[in-house]
Amino acid sequence: MLTNRIIGLPAPFLLSCFVSGLAPEIRREVQALHPLTLVQAAGLARIQEEKLVDKHRGAFDCPHSCQPHPISTLLPPPPLTSLLLPSSAKPPPPHIHRLSPEEIIMR
Repeated sequence: MLTNRIIGLPAPFLLSCFVSGLAPEIRREVQALHPLTLVQAAGLARIQEEKLVDKHRGAFDCPHSCQPHPISTLLPPPPLTSLLLPSSAKPPPPHIHRLSPEEIIMR
């Protein structure tokens, strides 16, 4: 943490800096709970982050006990280059010219 390297700033200022640096959806929840210390704010932020992860994970659950989504629908699309090149074709490795001991001496 940066606060380990900062000397002389008041605790409320450090708390404010921490909270303002949080992601908006986490920041709103932490501010609503009015933490008094940096340690409290960090703990609340961690709890809110876990709630968001659980909520996001639950968004992929299918209601009414239907089959789960295929993994391909949960993954991001492949990069465009992988769509253009055949899967077996790899770009050739760059040509590397090894210098002989004589060339090294000359350089």
